[in-house]
Amino acid sequence: DFDGDGTFETTSATGTASYFFPDDSFPPPASDGTYTVDVRISDGDGGVVTTSHDINVKNVSPTIAVTGASEVEIGDSFTLSLGNVSDPGDDTVTQYLIDWSDGTQELVTGPGDYSHVYSSTMGYQTIRVFLVDEDGVHPPAGEHTVLVTGVKIIERKLYIIGTEGDDHIVISEIGNSRLRVLTRLFPESGQTKHDFNLADIDCLVVYTNGGDDHLVVSGNL
Repeated sequence: DFDGDGTFETTSATGTASYFFPDDSFPPPASDGTYTVDVRISDGDGGVVTTSHDINVKNVSPTIAVTGASEVEIGDSFTLSLGNVSDPGDDTVTQYLIDWSDGTQELVTGPGDYSHVYSSTMGYQTIRVFLVDEDGVHPPAGEHTVLVTGVKIIERKLYIIGTEGDDHIVISEIGNSRLRVLTRLFPESGQTKHDFNLADIDCLVVYTNGGDDHLVVSGNL
């Protein structure tokens, strides 16, 4: 007797039995919990023994399809696409929360495309999507990792973050306490020049990541 109604609905002569606990249809209303299963054994000659066993049933959390580009340059708009929600239970998602991995979170209305600009965080960012339904919060229901590339000073550190492709980076001192960074991180866009005041920089942080990369550093750095 799996559902506690006094009826032994499963009969087996092999000593094994199986039962499916449907989400949100097994009392109490939420199927997540511990349930007592009664077992009755008969020897066919009038001998009957009844015992019980507790089973811990865990709710199957919903998942959501999450897609997006694998790379984005810092300061450019990145688009995250939320797809369909998959849940074996008869649940209704009431809230969608995107954690962009840079300290910002955004409540959205549901599946669709959502844009975000990374302005102060670089490198690999793992975006997590949290869903809320009748069974509570499900973190994370979906994830997507994006590589934020480019050149920028953040908290007096000059970050130069390459792509997974073939990057070309040249760092040089150009006089007058100035620093020049030449990059070709996105070959289709050509070479980009970035000039900085050395007084604004305490250190350089360079990640070329994957690919066949080319890095040149010159000057008194």
